[in-house]
Amino acid sequence: MDLTWASVLKVVIAGVGTYILLPAFLILRDLLIWKLITTCILTKKLRNSVKQYAHLVHKWNSIYTVKAVEGKSGYVLGGTSVDKAKFDDHINKMDIVSDKINDLDLYIKRRSRLLGLMLEHYKHKGINPIPEWLEKEHKKAESGQGSIIGVKQN
Repeated sequence: MDLTWASVLKVVIAGVGTYILLPAFLILRDLLIWKLITTCILTKKLRNSVKQYAHLVHKWNSIYTVKAVEGKSGYVLGGTSVDKAKFDDHINKMDIVSDKINDLDLYIKRRSRLLGLMLEHYKHKGINPIPEWLEKEHKKAESGQGSIIGVKQN
């Protein structure tokens, strides 16, 4: 059996590379991925969009729904008869709120999907916090707590 210093050095380099350098590079990669996630995906803008979305959905469900009232004809909002101009104004506001809800929903879902794909691709056990944020903000909006950024209060 011929044992040379070159053979020993190859085994040592392979061992150092496998058991020290590779795990160190993977740790560094994971740190960079989480830094990217926190600076580019889970931003303050996303958090504010989630708050605004929850508020607008609550507002949509409570204020902007038009319900038919039995026994009343014409233009009815909230159980009271209104003129056509006020009803048309309500419908226009409803369209604006609907468009904003759709835009925010698309933005939030896009970010959530991107985060999910990154976590799946890099085989991270991290949990996507965006659905949790949405649920929390919906509960706040229903209870009437919290201030909403970028939304005019009626």
